[in-house]
Amino acid sequence: LSYKKKKLAWDSNLDTEIGELYSSDLNPSWRKSNDKLNIMSKLGYELAKNWYLSVLGSFKTQYAPGYTYANDADGNRTLVSKWASPSYTDLSIGVDWKPNDIFTIYVSPIAGRLTYCRDSTLRDRYGLPEKTREDGTLYRPAANAALGLSIKGGINYTAIKNLKIISTITLFTPYTSKVQKFGNFDVDWDFAISYNFFKVLSVSLMTSLKYYDQVMIAGPGWDGNAGTPGYPAARVQFKEMLGLGIGYSF
Repeated sequence: LSYKKKKLAWDSNLDTEIGELYSSDLNPSWRKSNDKLNIMSKLGYELAKNWYLSVLGSFKTQYAPGYTYANDADGNRTLVSKWASPSYTDLSIGVDWKPNDIFTIYVSPIAGRLTYCRDSTLRDRYGLPEKTREDGTLYRPAANAALGLSIKGGINYTAIKNLKIISTITLFTPYTSKVQKFGNFDVDWDFAISYNFFKVLSVSLMTSLKYYDQVMIAGPGWDGNAGTPGYPAARVQFKEMLGLGIGYSF
């Protein structure tokens, strides 16, 4: 949703997916395939032509429990995510450049990020730092706040009839963090291109790339020991989906 009147510009975006897949070659055969909930809203006041002083807020999480699968005879699986485990809440103020209706880039030197993980068993996986209680025992709190630099870019191209190209990228790096160096950016990049035939038949290609410096992911052949090829580390995650379906724009 986009709104503009005089010197005010307000853009909001909801990006959400939930899906299941079935394959007889897998055990269990039913698995979650798509799951995300991204909400963003940005309000800006025009300082000069195409330049806005803006406030941005966003929230990201997933709906249902997610697992990694051993794909063995017993159907063993390991929980890796669930609702609000993790979630990322961002609030920032910065400068937004909007040279046209297609492209926008937003830079915020004052960006706050709250990482929250409701499930205590998953907090180590998502980089929530350890703290010490008064009795000397270690624990990981459910939330961790960080102040840093945020950059967000967006493309919304609809100039050619029936063709739609949408892409967003968000980068964030904290200024001071015990677990993440400044300059190590968390990356969220989504891309979608679709074309409509006969008004309602749509073919689409969607990709999603994520890299979070503090999200530990085991590689193939993981045996839990650092130094082996599959030990847990920050890794690039990438998904691609080609679809043919019914789509109607309004």
